[in-house]
Amino acid sequence: MLELFGVFALLASAISTNKLILYILPPLFFVGIRMLLAGFILISYLIYSKQLVSRSVLKKHWFELCIATACTTYAPSLLKAYALQLLPSSKAAFFGTLDPFVTALYAYLLWREKLTIKKTIGMFFGFLGACVLLTSRTCVEEQLRALSFISYPELAALGAVVIGRYGWITVQRLLKNNIFSPVQINSITMVGSGVLSLLSSLCLEKSPELFNPGLYYSKVCSELSLYTFFNKFFYLNNSQVFFFVALIAYTILVGNVISYTLYATVLKRYTATFIALTSFSVPLFVQLYGWLFLQEQLSLYFFVACLLTFIGLILFYQKT
Repeated sequence: MLELFGVFALLASAISTNKLILYILPPLFFVGIRMLLAGFILISYLIYSKQLVSRSVLKKHWFELCIATACTTYAPSLLKAYALQLLPSSKAAFFGTLDPFVTALYAYLLWREKLTIKKTIGMFFGFLGACVLLTSRTCVEEQLRALSFISYPELAALGAVVIGRYGWITVQRLLKNNIFSPVQINSITMVGSGVLSLLSSLCLEKSPELFNPGLYYSKVCSELSLYTFFNKFFYLNNSQVFFFVALIAYTILVGNVISYTLYATVLKRYTATFIALTSFSVPLFVQLYGWLFLQEQLSLYFFVACLLTFIGLILFYQKT
């Protein structure tokens, strides 16, 4: 079980790092370069270890791979990036705790699995926790209201959970049937989503001012405790530039290559519901990192929402 919490602690650190980078880069462009570079790293490993997927296997399972690409890395990553850019990092991460309830709804709709009374009550508490968190809003959220009770960034965070869970159900089926290894399927989905994201960025976003570091890096480095910590140990003339490069390298290696591959690996060893339960630790780690490094305030609404959702999870999994 400790390995699961280690995976989720790494994932949480990548979320906090992504929050920093999204001060600088637009979401589509950031997701594109992150996924594409991470995918190429995994493909390089597959070439080195002679584990590349054959063309015949790709042709046979192209439809499942397209669904996995769209629903695990492309759409969820874009929605998460948009939400993370505009919401407090812990709030954006919190909606991931609804994953087991979304999984149960998929099981009911797709396979007609019965929802017991305890599971239904647990789901009620889980969604009640989300509703509590929705009542807390920043000025940005107030300006981006979709409805009276929810903003567009919050809708994006919820949409990422719903779409992402369906994608991981598809991935889990491919892994359990031993069609692909975790590294193989992650390399395919990341390269595919990276290409799609960059094409989307080209059409929808302005070109990022990568060659104007003074304008962009100041957004992240000014009065930021993490940058101060970094600069204390690395006495560099262009420390802001190196800090930004370090963030990109960290989120690619840890957030994509290591964490995604470890997550796909534990999918083969644990049930999806058990993984969904332990993933409750992710927003707690993100809240800790946000408080330590991003100067985000601790929120009473957040902890009340976590308490209600955790009660819901206990009820939901009481017999499993």
